[in-house]
Amino acid sequence: MNTGGLDAILRAMRVMKSSVSVQARGCAALGNLALVDSMSRATIAAKGGVDLILDAMRVHSDHGPVQAWGCDALANLSLDVDLQEMITKEGAIEEVLEAMGRHENNAEVQQWGCDAMVGLAHGNAENQREFARRGAIEAVVSAMRNPKLLKNASFQEKACRSLAYLAANNMENQKAIAQAGGPEVVLRAKETHRDVENVQEWAVKCLGILASDATAILASMRCFKNNSSVQQWGCNALGHLAHVTSNGCDDIVNLHGVDTILSAMKYHEKDVWISLAGCETIWMLVYQNSKYKQLVGHKHGVERVLKTMQNFLGHAPLQKWGCAALVRIVFEA
Repeated sequence: MNTGGLDAILRAMRVMKSSVSVQARGCAALGNLALVDSMSRATIAAKGGVDLILDAMRVHSDHGPVQAWGCDALANLSLDVDLQEMITKEGAIEEVLEAMGRHENNAEVQQWGCDAMVGLAHGNAENQREFARRGAIEAVVSAMRNPKLLKNASFQEKACRSLAYLAANNMENQKAIAQAGGPEVVLRAKETHRDVENVQEWAVKCLGILASDATAILASMRCFKNNSSVQQWGCNALGHLAHVTSNGCDDIVNLHGVDTILSAMKYHEKDVWISLAGCETIWMLVYQNSKYKQLVGHKHGVERVLKTMQNFLGHAPLQKWGCAALVRIVFEA
């Protein structure tokens, strides 16, 4: 990265704090530079870039482009986990939520605010809790309900993604999202944008983490058979649903989910992650409810698992779950 160019951007932002256009373009430039590599992000942070972005957002809180580009820059800088703590300590969470609250009808602010949320919450339990404490869950759900944003596919994708990251490995946030109506708005986004693969992918991931709605998950898998991400996360979501809900297995089987899982494994038989997710989910189904052993066997589940194991002889996790599934299917099948 050309540090001379970076220095010029930072100098302009320091000198011309009252200029909306300079601050907006400065935030945009820093956001773009942050995507270059980890070294660029570290250099921006070390030279005071985070402080300048947040100062711009505070001084020009009513200006949409400054808020949008500021959130985007924070999102890109937080790609490095090492920078999360520093960005958070400078007040980023508060500023992101303040921006979303002030600009509730601005799709760009909402979209990049959600993106910043993802970056700062990723793998960070403390930030997950802090976002929830400050009302982030309610803010995202409210924005997804906003009629002016409902048909914006880019925003709805980012919103589904942000809820997924806030919920990941966090039971308290999962409960809070459910109570706030998260599954409902994710389902609505999924139905509104049936032909947008990125929305379908993140809606499925989010519903899976929340252990909600086998019907929606299976519909996406059937609609986007060619999309490996939808298939992988669909299988993962169904496995999670079967694991954490009392009627999850019954719902999946009654909706012909076994066929969909085996179809994904067959259609994407060279994709190790779909194969792994499929084996895990088949195992979960027959482990949770022994009456489904015979059903999976009749649908040629044994043959499919064997084929999958043959395709990936050197992949230890897949061999493990393949063996586990076979033992459960064959025993008393």
